[in-house]
Amino acid sequence: MTFPRLTFQTLAVFSAISVLLSVALMAARIATAVSFSEPLQLTTSGWEQETLYPIWKALNGHVVYPDPYKIPFAATFYNWLFIEAYAVFSGAVLSIFSLADAWLPTAGRFLTLGFLFIGTALSYATFLLFLNPPDRPMKILCLSFAAAIFFGTLVGFWGFTVRADIGALLFEILGVYVFWKFYPSRPYRAVLLFAIAAYCAWGFKQVDIVSNVAVGFFLLYRRDWKPLFLLICVLLAAYLATFAIGGPLYIRGFYESSRLGYSLAQFAVNISNFALKASPFLAALGALALAGAASPRWRRAWLADDKSVFALIGLGSAMAINFLISTKVGSADNYYFVLSFFIALATLKGYDLIREDIETGESQIPLKGALGISTLGWATNIAAVAAVFIGIKGIVSVAPQHEFYSTIKNCAAKLPKPVFVDNAYLSLPWMSPGEHHFVVSYSYPMDRGLGLPFEKGGIGGMIREGYFSSLLLHEKNKGVYDGATLDGYKKQAAPCRSFVPYIRVK
Repeated sequence: MTFPRLTFQTLAVFSAISVLLSVALMAARIATAVSFSEPLQLTTSGWEQETLYPIWKALNGHVVYPDPYKIPFAATFYNWLFIEAYAVFSGAVLSIFSLADAWLPTAGRFLTLGFLFIGTALSYATFLLFLNPPDRPMKILCLSFAAAIFFGTLVGFWGFTVRADIGALLFEILGVYVFWKFYPSRPYRAVLLFAIAAYCAWGFKQVDIVSNVAVGFFLLYRRDWKPLFLLICVLLAAYLATFAIGGPLYIRGFYESSRLGYSLAQFAVNISNFALKASPFLAALGALALAGAASPRWRRAWLADDKSVFALIGLGSAMAINFLISTKVGSADNYYFVLSFFIALATLKGYDLIREDIETGESQIPLKGALGISTLGWATNIAAVAAVFIGIKGIVSVAPQHEFYSTIKNCAAKLPKPVFVDNAYLSLPWMSPGEHHFVVSYSYPMDRGLGLPFEKGGIGGMIREGYFSSLLLHEKNKGVYDGATLDGYKKQAAPCRSFVPYIRVK
């Protein structure tokens, strides 16, 4: 009777150390990305400028969902609730403290940081709701998994970026919590509250529908037809109403990015990054598989409890959806955030059953091995975080970006207007003031390659007709940009870091 407590205590200790180190790494990184003395200009996730620009437009009363084939060739691929939420929050911060637009990225980062803490508390509450842990080691494991979901190495820099992922994850978890808080006693209230949370998750990020699928399949499994019908009707009505209000250009944003295509090579990159950054979660999956193979009673117990069934359905739904969408060109390991929650939920539910089987003496060695695998996963993460701190792998500081962007911005400010800067972040309104802000979409080069019609022939066409008085292009461009030669522009002798200025010949 002493071994289970010692084993779970050991697992809990490793998990706590791992999470504390991850939180320390997150704090160190945040310190390099946020300043209260100046508005730092940098990105903490890929193509972050493509989210900052529509937030700025919403804040300033501009059209948020434009035609990406018209000047300035910007697209909005993100859903409305994310943009409005960040615009309202950032606008309030800028107004209260009388700050310029250049502070918008910093303000947005604080909202994402707030989501981290709320999401951790909500995840912990959900795990307690599912498990009602009997002792301190299990409670520590619940808290460790909750913190790892939001502060772990998988989230990394995404935890303080201005993107929809963390908010969408929070609402997915909120949906699971409210559903199970009320479903046993008030199923219709559970479904309605869940539908609100699920819509908000989708309203942040269109692909965040894992909890929808999980709850839907669970109700189907239970043959709980009326709540299932209510769920389908409420969500379908909400989606259709949103499409009707949003209009054609809003709807267009849902499928424009899908034209980038899908790639198994992209999936391989994403899944390998997931494996490197999420060892506690992958080890937990391995432990579940070993325990399931070792204990017939453990397998039977899963089907005897509704919450266990839901955890498995959620895990299967997350794997199917997240693996599929992570094949999209341009996707990254942020597509596995929701999967990490459902892995944790299923794992913690499985720990309860492993504990019972060890205590009763059934399948001792394989089940001890399952706990050993889980412990190894946390230990591996400890080593990975330590490697970042001592400089073997990964980065801690993103501060050099600010110096780089500031230098290029100063160079662009000295050039005749209008100026085109060959960098989407440097084209943001507070970086390059002007009539048009060419924060071109991620898909712009691919769309141009496909020969799609752009107003004035795209940026290349505008260069040919001499629209820009000056250009600031990356040094990799050798006399041609976006299909246009630079014959009408004179290359200047003094470069600006890795950028070269050109001035239009009068």
